[in-house]
Amino acid sequence: MDETVKKLDDSVTDLRRVVLNEKTLTNFSATVNNMRAFSEQAINTVNDINAFIATNGSQASLAVSNVVFFSQELMRLANSAEGVLATNSTEITAAVKNVESSTEVLKSLLSDVQSGKGLAGTMLQNEQLATNVPSRREQPRHCIEQFKPARTVGLLCTTNRCLQTHRQLRAITEP
Repeated sequence: MDETVKKLDDSVTDLRRVVLNEKTLTNFSATVNNMRAFSEQAINTVNDINAFIATNGSQASLAVSNVVFFSQELMRLANSAEGVLATNSTEITAAVKNVESSTEVLKSLLSDVQSGKGLAGTMLQNEQLATNVPSRREQPRHCIEQFKPARTVGLLCTTNRCLQTHRQLRAITEP
């Protein structure tokens, strides 16, 4: 029995030295204080949330209502768009194909112009011709002015300037 009492006494001594020492008790006390402070902060936060809901409940309700209304309207719009696409898919497909083919034609046309084909291509390739365009622009206007007073549609140019312009235009447009 003495041995049991001695073991029990040693165990209590070890318990006091390892678990119930001043450092451990101080740490435990600090932990309890921290838990109390956290609990108070949590209660304050819940109270603040409750106050916010109490004072802004109607605005929060309106905001939720607006979100619901918006989502309903968005759903109607999606259904409407789906209907438009379903009923007009053939026309939409044809329009897209037309745009694609028009793009190909424009690419081909621009390629021809850049390679010097046609009047525009010739003007891009021929620097002398491109620099004479402003003066050439005035010559057809002079010819048109010559035709106006006569009011004759098929009248030929009789002035040297008009005949010269006519020859230049024919030389530019003929291959």
